[in-house]
Amino acid sequence: MGRSTKKKKKRGGHSGRRGQLKDHGSNDDEDNELLSEEITALSAIFQEDCKVVSSSSSTSPPQIVIKLRPYSKDMGYEDTDISATLLVRCLPGYPYKCPKLQITPEQGLTTADAEKLLSLLQDQASSNAREGRVMIFNLVEAAQEFLSEIIPDSHDEESVPCSTTQPGAQFIEEAVPKAKPSSAGPFVYGFIDLFSGLEDSRNWSLNLDENRGVVSTVQPHPLEASRILHEKPDKSLKRSEDHAKEEVALPSPIAKPNTLEGDNVDDTSTSSFDSSSSTEDGFIQNQKKKSFFRSNIQDDTSEDDNNQSESESESWSSASSTQDQVPQISKQDLLMVHLLRVACSSKGPLAEALPQITDELHQLGILSEGVLDLASKPSPDFNRTFEDVFNQNMASTRVPQFWEQPSDFGKANASLPSSRYLNDFEELKPLGQGGFGHVVLCKNKLDGRQYAVKKIRLKDKEIPADNRIVREVATLSRLQHQHVVRYYQAWFESGVADPYAGANWGSKTVGSSMFSYSGAVSTEIPEQNNKLESTYLYIQMEYCPRTLRQVFESYNHFDKDFAWHLIRQIVEGLAHIHGQGIIHRDFTPNNIFFDARNDVKIGDFGLAKFLKLEQLDQDGGFSTDVAGSGVDSTGQAGTYFYTAPEIEQSWPKIDEKADMYSLGVVFFELWHPFGTAMERHVILTNLKLKGELPLKWVNEFPEQASLLRRLLSPSPSNRPSATELLRHAFPPRMESELLDNILRIMQTSEDSSVYDRVVNVIFDEEVLETKCHQASGSRVCADDSYVQYTEMDTQRRDYVVEITKEVFRQHCAKHLEVIPMRLLSDCPQYSRKTVKLLSNGGDMLELCYELRLPFVHWISANQKSSFKRYEISHVYRRAIGHSPPNPCLQADFDIVGGTTSLTEAEILKVIVDITTHIFHRGSCDIHLNHGDLLDAIWSWAGIKAEHRRKVAELLSMMGSLRPQSSERKLKWVFIRRQLLQELKLPEAVVNRLQTVASRFCGAADQALPRLRGALRADRPTRKALDELSNLLTYLRVWRIEEHVHIDPLMPPTESYHRNLFFQVFLTKENSTGTSNDGVLLGVGGRYDDLVHQVCDREYKMNLPGAVGVSLALETIFQHLPMDLRPVRNEVNTSVLVCSRGGGGLLVQRMELVAELWEKSIKAEFLPTPDPSLTEQYEYANEHEIKCLVIITEPGVAQNQIEFVKVRHLELKKEKVVQREELVRFLLAAMAVQFRNPSVWS
Repeated sequence: MGRSTKKKKKRGGHSGRRGQLKDHGSNDDEDNELLSEEITALSAIFQEDCKVVSSSSSTSPPQIVIKLRPYSKDMGYEDTDISATLLVRCLPGYPYKCPKLQITPEQGLTTADAEKLLSLLQDQASSNAREGRVMIFNLVEAAQEFLSEIIPDSHDEESVPCSTTQPGAQFIEEAVPKAKPSSAGPFVYGFIDLFSGLEDSRNWSLNLDENRGVVSTVQPHPLEASRILHEKPDKSLKRSEDHAKEEVALPSPIAKPNTLEGDNVDDTSTSSFDSSSSTEDGFIQNQKKKSFFRSNIQDDTSEDDNNQSESESESWSSASSTQDQVPQISKQDLLMVHLLRVACSSKGPLAEALPQITDELHQLGILSEGVLDLASKPSPDFNRTFEDVFNQNMASTRVPQFWEQPSDFGKANASLPSSRYLNDFEELKPLGQGGFGHVVLCKNKLDGRQYAVKKIRLKDKEIPADNRIVREVATLSRLQHQHVVRYYQAWFESGVADPYAGANWGSKTVGSSMFSYSGAVSTEIPEQNNKLESTYLYIQMEYCPRTLRQVFESYNHFDKDFAWHLIRQIVEGLAHIHGQGIIHRDFTPNNIFFDARNDVKIGDFGLAKFLKLEQLDQDGGFSTDVAGSGVDSTGQAGTYFYTAPEIEQSWPKIDEKADMYSLGVVFFELWHPFGTAMERHVILTNLKLKGELPLKWVNEFPEQASLLRRLLSPSPSNRPSATELLRHAFPPRMESELLDNILRIMQTSEDSSVYDRVVNVIFDEEVLETKCHQASGSRVCADDSYVQYTEMDTQRRDYVVEITKEVFRQHCAKHLEVIPMRLLSDCPQYSRKTVKLLSNGGDMLELCYELRLPFVHWISANQKSSFKRYEISHVYRRAIGHSPPNPCLQADFDIVGGTTSLTEAEILKVIVDITTHIFHRGSCDIHLNHGDLLDAIWSWAGIKAEHRRKVAELLSMMGSLRPQSSERKLKWVFIRRQLLQELKLPEAVVNRLQTVASRFCGAADQALPRLRGALRADRPTRKALDELSNLLTYLRVWRIEEHVHIDPLMPPTESYHRNLFFQVFLTKENSTGTSNDGVLLGVGGRYDDLVHQVCDREYKMNLPGAVGVSLALETIFQHLPMDLRPVRNEVNTSVLVCSRGGGGLLVQRMELVAELWEKSIKAEFLPTPDPSLTEQYEYANEHEIKCLVIITEPGVAQNQIEFVKVRHLELKKEKVVQREELVRFLLAAMAVQFRNPSVWS
């Protein structure tokens, strides 16, 4: 029976193609015009390499002769040493008929290779002819890639390191280091989580990190760098700053830094570690303040002062870094600000317009950056400076009114609403200021406690609508550790004036938006208007009075126990931060604080990850190169010595080991006190550039020197982690040994009484009540987090869920609900970062991480060989710090059974329909790959098995970028650098990867022919390319082809996606209208291996394969358009679109079912190319489908459906319906459930 069915299918398939050829062959004029356009394009592209030979017969198409050469010369050949001629003779009916092809070898091509090339092109031509697509250009591209892989005999000795005994030409893969066979190499996967784009649940260490404050070239040679460093030593502080910029290269023009790497804000007062030497409240005493301003006022009439003595310039100030950072201000600047203040006094027509005027004048180039900061100084400070500079002029003037300061400038306007900051906090003194913010010590008027409040001025004049930054601060606020600075809350304030941006900077605001520790987001964004001049981000943090930098400044007596004590506390705090997936990125003594009890607190972490430089309105005169040339209190390059090499060299993948390098420098400073700033500079420079340590110190502390060399290793993988240091590097503590003994007993003893006692203590009601009381006491605001979403948010979320369900139901999927929680002992052992909970009985529970594995167990247990299901449910991700797990709403759609590629096409059709309903058509990009194709790329490029995972991890950072986009090409520059420097890959191997990125990634029509030409045609590779080609053919039937890309470098997200797999991205457009970085919406693919694995292990049976997709609804919620409307569909009857004869009429079935889906009619078809009518009846019976729409061979003319038969199996009624009346007939019949006799009359 099976054999006869197979014969029938073969006969039917041929008859269907003959019908197509007959139809298209009869339209000679249209075909000739298409060929003529193709010949014109080929002549323009290949010019003298393309010749057209006209046929003697007027009815015969012309012949096309194209000279074939290798595509690229970057494999080491300057001359064209390989060539051939391709003769294409098109037949009547082209492009639905394969043209006759002929390959004539010319130079460097053997007959055997010419035969392989001809076979390759014939297969490609047959594939294109089945779809009726013009093909000659694609054939030439495939031939070019094939020739690019051939090494001629003349280059065997000079270009091929690995000799071969094979005569004639050989593949260029011999020139690349041999990789292990693809079957032996590891299958790499899992570098991107579906919900990694969500702010609250992202793993920070896996995010792209190429845009930092430092983007430098490869590190210079140590001797050369040392020569540059010491070329002009100790001339002046100004030279020292320039000197630091020489040490670390600034960003190149193409790599604009947009990630804030560090704050460089000294968030403390200027008091030393000795509490007896504290300074006064305020910036500086009045007398110091006068000299401070005067020293920074340049006299315009004087020449540059180049006569500064050597001794004066060498005296690096160690009292305060604030003075070193003050911009140079001229008398003209002071006078300009004075005039603006007079014009903008409250009595004039320009009241409160000073910020807008200064911004406009700055944009015109009239005012400098320093004037912007000066204009916002509080009136008392500015008045004292102005009077001090112009004292003589004010005394001798004949017009004293001109020099008088406006007495009412800066007073609050009573019409403006009050500021949350001014209402809730009382300023005590400024703590510091940096390139983009001020920090002030404040007293909260409600609880009476002191806090450090940081204020950052943003460029946007309006409050950000999504409140993303405050959500990030809320995430940081959950990090509660005894050695980590607490973040409490953050909020925005928009103001029309900010006269107190200096020492006392208050704010006049028209509204605010905040986010507190409790987790509630205020969505009440005030009404925006054109009067908003500036937006400020306020961050309330724990106040710590001192920093480790201040300790170093008075660090004269070395105490070994004290050093171990401090470094242990620092590493404990760092281990906690890293354990939450957060990288500090600016780990310096300035960001290591001490609280009132002299315990270490690590601060200023995390903000560098999500505060973008383009968001910030830089305060005038302060450096924006936060990671390269900051100046510390000793006048040295503050963060340069602590910056890891991978950051300086702009590696795109930075992990927590960058902080460990910085820790190494801090560790060295703790164990090696410096007597002078010069000594510190020289020793740290030698350590940075040469890796040299003082010999005397090494002999005195050999163990510490060994640890330090590991921490400062150029390779991040060789550095120990913070957790490893805690386990092995520090002297043991008594309490730690006691706890280790208890834990050892719990793990090894058969007696469970110890474990039970520990669990009982954990769940003791009194203990829980005490902890809850302590937690509530530490919160600044009331906990109103019981309501997760507002009414409007809930409605919009419901809309998306309803749209998703409707599309799933249109494809006749059935809803299955998985169990969200299981005992850990019942879960299959898959390596996942799942959320694990402890019950009061001591049992470990695991929350649902994904929805597919439970479904696979269900279909295996129920032996489902054909099934469609959908599920919309929450999956859970680990949260940061002390907070509940993050629930993420996910939608899964799966098809069990069916033909490979055809079922994948329907899965992608589902995703496209959902995104089209919610956003717009063409709003998403589809990236395709195949597991066998990825393995072939590893072998082709010469990637060794031990390197594949790391290479795939780096390449996955390009995944969200559209192939061939400028952003992706820029990203590759950084990835290439890390491949060469960290993995030490041969340049030839990296060049091969670059060829894949530039030639084989992109639009499917271009990528597939090139891949066929370049890769060896072994069975797995050929199968992978055929399945991709078939998938694209089916997608074109449903008009899904514009945003479909082949990405052979894309690794899958799951280990079981061994065949076809894909990722779907929501495209975002930047201000220029071009697509930028996409947002991951869905991942999926075929998971036959998982089905077979579960069946073999647990049920000892075989089931057909399956394919599915997981859609991140939580991500869709964050990017919803404002005009979203729901889709309503009350039709419940399902329709099966069938075929009878005609070779299966697959294209017609696909087109018809797509039209029914567009009309919100639930419909499906048997996903096989040529099913028999009996098989389709059985399918309908199995899935309880009563209505059939049957396409017959007589009802199709010229590939277009003219009429169909509608048959109801239960009522045993049938009617012939014209094609254009079908939708109307079905909707009317479904409205009466097909039971009205008039329907069938």
